[in-house]
Amino acid sequence: MSYKKFYEDLESRTPEEYIATSPVAFQRYAWSIRTGRTVSMVSELIRSFRQYPIILDVGCAGMWLHEYLLEKRVTHRYIGCDISFTYQRKSSDTLFSSRVVCDAACMPFKTDCADITTSFEVIEHLPDPKAAAREIQRTANSFVVVSVPMIGTPLFGLDQRRFDRFAESVEIKIRSFLARVGWNRGLRILEKRIGAAHVSIFTYSRFLRLFSPKHSCLKARGALFYFPRLGSILENPVTRRLYLILEKVVLSRLPIFVVRVSWLPFKPLGNRYGILVLCRAEAPTESTPSC
Repeated sequence: MSYKKFYEDLESRTPEEYIATSPVAFQRYAWSIRTGRTVSMVSELIRSFRQYPIILDVGCAGMWLHEYLLEKRVTHRYIGCDISFTYQRKSSDTLFSSRVVCDAACMPFKTDCADITTSFEVIEHLPDPKAAAREIQRTANSFVVVSVPMIGTPLFGLDQRRFDRFAESVEIKIRSFLARVGWNRGLRILEKRIGAAHVSIFTYSRFLRLFSPKHSCLKARGALFYFPRLGSILENPVTRRLYLILEKVVLSRLPIFVVRVSWLPFKPLGNRYGILVLCRAEAPTESTPSC
C-alpha cells in the first residue's frame, strides 16, 4: 500500500521537530505541554521497575521520546520502530537504544518482548488501526501507553452514540477518498488541506474498543486541555505562567471527558489529545525476553 511512500517522502525534519521549533508561540507551548505530560507518565511507569525496563516505541519518528527521557535522566533501554527509513536515519544507535524499520501492523518482535510498549499519535494514521493495536498489546509485557487525537467526546459520557456515529461517518468519507485517489496522493492532499494525514477518527470509546481485555485501563488522561482563546493565553507571559501552574496542579490529573459540546456559548473546551495507559490484566512474566 502506498501510504508507506508518503512517510518515506516527508521533509527532512520530523513533524515533532517542526512543532517544537515553530515560529508560532502557541504551537511551541502546546507541544511542550503535551510532550511534558506524556513523558512524565512514561517516566512514572519506568520508575516502578526494579531494573532498567525495555521500551518499545512504535512509530518513533525521530526518537523524541528517548531524547526527552534522557534529558530527565530516566534510565531505560529503548527500541524505536517506524515504517519510514527517512525518520530512522536522523538518529543513531547507542548502547541503550536501537532502531528498526517495520510496519506497526506486523512487527518482527517476540511476544511480551518489551516491558512498556508506547505509540504516540500513530494509530490514527494507519490503514488498519486494529492490527496495530493487537501488535502493540502483543509486545507489551507490563504496560501500554498510547495516545491519539480525539474529537467529539461528550461531557460526562452523555450521548456517546451520536459522537461515535459522527466519527465513523467522517472516517468512511476519508477512506473512500483515499481509495479513489490513492493513498500516497490522498494523504498528501489531507496533509495540505487540514494539516494532518489522519485516516481514523476517534472518540474515547472508539479508542478504548481497539484493545483487548489482555490489558485493563489504568489511566486515561488528556494531553492538552483546551480553553476558549487558549492561543492568546499561552502567548502572554503572565497568563502562560498561570496556565502552566493550573496544568501541573489540576488539568494533568483530569480524565478525558470533552472536546466539543455544541450548546456551550464558546469555542471547544476539553482534551484535544487523549493518552491511554493500559496495565496487563494477568501477572506478567518474571523476566522480559529480548526482542
